[in-house]
Formats: sequence, C-alpha cells, structure tokens
Amino acid sequence: MSKEKKQDKAVKQVYETADLSKFKQLKGNRPVKISKALRDSIAKRGVLTEIKVNRKMEVIDGQHRLAVARELGLPITYTFDDSDIDVAELNSTSKSWKVEDYIHKYAESGYQSYKQLLNLMSTYPALRVSSTISTALGYSSTAGRKTDVVRDGAFRFRNYKEYVKFAQSYQKFIDSTDFRSNTQLQGVYFLLYTLESFNAERFTKKVIAHDLASKLVGVTSFPRLFRAFLDVNNNRLKPKSPYWISVVTNELGEAVISGKFNNKLLEAMPKIKLKD
Repeated sequence: MSKEKKQDKAVKQVYETADLSKFKQLKGNRPVKISKALRDSIAKRGVLTEIKVNRKMEVIDGQHRLAVARELGLPITYTFDDSDIDVAELNSTSKSWKVEDYIHKYAESGYQSYKQLLNLMSTYPALRVSSTISTALGYSSTAGRKTDVVRDGAFRFRNYKEYVKFAQSYQKFIDSTDFRSNTQLQGVYFLLYTLESFNAERFTKKVIAHDLASKLVGVTSFPRLFRAFLDVNNNRLKPKSPYWISVVTNELGEAVISGKFNNKLLEAMPKIKLKD
C-alpha cells in the first residue's frame, strides 16, 4: 500500500509591489541614512531581500532597502511578520552589535550569502571581516566600510566562486610567509591578485627572498604596503615582462594601475593614495 505524499507547507507568503507609498515607518525605527555601497548594490541587482512589515504596513526590517527602492523607482518584495517586536528596543540592543553579530544573525535565518561568508571565514582564518566584506562586494578595501550592507541583509558576493579562489591564494600567502594578516594587507593582496599580470607563486617567493615580512612588521598603512609589494613584484623586471605591474601617478599624487584585471572580482580599479 503506497503512502500518500504530503504537500509542502507554505511557510510564508512573499508579495511583490511597485507601489511603495503604502509602506510606513515604524515608530522607534532608526533614521534612514543610505550609503553609496547599498545604493550601488541595489541599482545593479535590485532589492534581493524582501522587507518585513506588520499588518499596518509599518516596516519592521528593511527600511534602508525600501528607501533606495523609492529613490530608484524599483519594485520590492515583502512579507508580513506578525511577531510582537519592539523595534525601538531591538535597535537599542543592536547598537552594541559587531558586524560579526549581523553576519551570524542572517546566516542563522537562512540567508545563503551570509552562510557562505561564515563558512569562508571559518575555512580561511587569514581573512579579515571588514576587508572581506568590501572586497567580496567587488570594491577595493580603500572604498570605505560596507557594514551597513551587511546590517541590512543586502550583502551578496560579486562572484562567490572567484572569491573562494582568492581566499585560497591569500591563505596560502599568509601560511607561506611570516606576515600576520591584517585588513590593509588583505586589501593590497586582493588588489594585486585581481591583475592579469600577477603571479601569486612567483610573488610569494620574491617576498620570502626579500624578507619583506620582517621589514614591514607592524605596518598597517595601505599606501606603504602597496608600495612595498609593488617594488618587490617589479624587482629586476623590465616593463615588457608579463609580470610587470604598471602604475602611473596622476596630478593628485594618486597611483593608477594600468592593465587588465578580473572584473568578476573587482568592479573598477581604484586610485590609490601613495601618501599616508
């Protein structure tokens, strides 16, 4: 006797709308301050995570995403949350949260990108959270903090598979040298890694040969690390070498790297200030 198959149970209903005038701000919610990172992310990908509202259409979670959608004229998806939430208390409590707390919160709630982020940082302990967030989004670590994207549930990898390859390369670099990982070190390595002319194995050997780690003990300045890495990479190379990293300085004293880069990882090659 065959067993009758049970139908899947609907856990929650997701709605989509372009009429954003129906949504209201919930008393006690924080004033909305929209970052460029969040705006750029939503402009490219849309609002990927639904906002949560109560039955009065007051926004419980996602007011930053809603504000950007209004600004850009984009539709959003939303769900009803009937739980009894004191948003003023929630926001007061979360003021003391670290970015890691938000990552864990969304990962535990089933957000795939956050689960991937947690797994990545567990697998590759050399990764630093703030640099990983910025670079995984497709920015250089000089582009400023992107914690608001994480806080609002809008974090998405620019390209997860490509970022895993970077994480593997960076972990191997740290394990093979005497460098202690830090946010700026990871940012500089990421920038070089995206270049077509960069050869990680060759670079690591030159770093070891020049005893660069001992010369840069305690250095956490992006410009200083960048100049040192560039000098070691280009040492004894001619500009025509396939491994040569070409940099020109503009009228503002900023370094501009020329050459092809992996746009699956990086949105645009940044201008780098050469002075601290």
